[in-house]
Amino acid sequence: MRCGCSRPDGDRYLAVFHLMHHLRECDEESAYHYSRAAATLAAFLAEKTAFFGEDSPPSQLDMCWTAAILLRHVLQLVCNAHAPTKLIPVPTEGSVAQLSEERIATAIYPSASYMNHACDPSIINSFWERTLIVRNVKPLRAGEEVFHCYGPHHARAPPDVRRRELQEQYHFTCPCRHCTRPELRRRLEELSSLRCLECGGVTLPSAAGGQPRLCVSCGYSAHYGAREARLQQIQAEALDVCDAAASAGSADRSRTALRRLDALLSEAQGLASATHEALHALHDQRARLCTQLGEPDRALDSLRRNVSSVEARYGTDSVELGNLLLTVTDLLMAAWRVADTGTARSNASRELRKTAERGLAIFSIHYGSWSGAYQDLRRKLLTVSLAAGPPSPSQ
Repeated sequence: MRCGCSRPDGDRYLAVFHLMHHLRECDEESAYHYSRAAATLAAFLAEKTAFFGEDSPPSQLDMCWTAAILLRHVLQLVCNAHAPTKLIPVPTEGSVAQLSEERIATAIYPSASYMNHACDPSIINSFWERTLIVRNVKPLRAGEEVFHCYGPHHARAPPDVRRRELQEQYHFTCPCRHCTRPELRRRLEELSSLRCLECGGVTLPSAAGGQPRLCVSCGYSAHYGAREARLQQIQAEALDVCDAAASAGSADRSRTALRRLDALLSEAQGLASATHEALHALHDQRARLCTQLGEPDRALDSLRRNVSSVEARYGTDSVELGNLLLTVTDLLMAAWRVADTGTARSNASRELRKTAERGLAIFSIHYGSWSGAYQDLRRKLLTVSLAAGPPSPSQ
């Protein structure tokens, strides 16, 4: 349909009215619930507001017409709405910052709704209060189509999950390269692979059920059910160990927990690839324990490994990487403050600058220079810059 945004009369309501609603594609149960919600809203307008005027009650035709329009817009919200978000600090122990992206509203931005979907989009959205800002994350030629991700992203969900979610909510099958090219469809499986029993290489499922697994390096095929089960046991035990240490509130208990966590992490590294999500979780838990013990350097050892895995999984400009880099700068600030030699302080300062600059580039794309995360990184750079003093005059 023609976009109402370009109509000569500039009618902004028509831009919303002509968006897709997919009523015909809805199953009967969903259509019933959406229709009931629209009828309830129409009744509320008639009984509780002056929407229809104050002189006389609305006619049946007015009520039916209003309910029909509301039904259209309810359905349009399902497949066209955008969600303004903001970063919310999550309370944590120690000095490590944790951020959570929280939805604060739901709104329709007609121009953005006319962008088609790709699981590897060329743009990202961010918000400044109620204003939707669209930025490209890939080079775009004049006249080239701009693709937006409707939610299921190739780095965050496997192809079958993405296809199901897109079909259920938007009623189409995605034709993008990450859904149609086999080598790209298996990317998440490679990132979450188990190590080969023979050579330690990447193994991938060779059948629909996931077993047996085939090594892509040496071709060795075997069942890895026992290894998968052990990896799950390691994750569960690590969580229990960390929870027990946090409940005890004792430095001795935390050190005992750290020793056990190191042993579990070492075993898990022999079972799974370096980018496996289980290793990421274990390194994150280790970093938290080390931070609580006042050992930022040891915490950084784990987070540096996670930076590599997050970059491989989500990309160099991903918000996941930006959030992790922000956490790393917190620990680098702590290491910089407690450094007992000039060399250690200089090394921490150098790494902090480099890490903060990477984070600034990411947050400027996703949230803009006004975001709290961006400003936090700027403050850290200013702190170490002022402490370093003015540069020495050239000889």
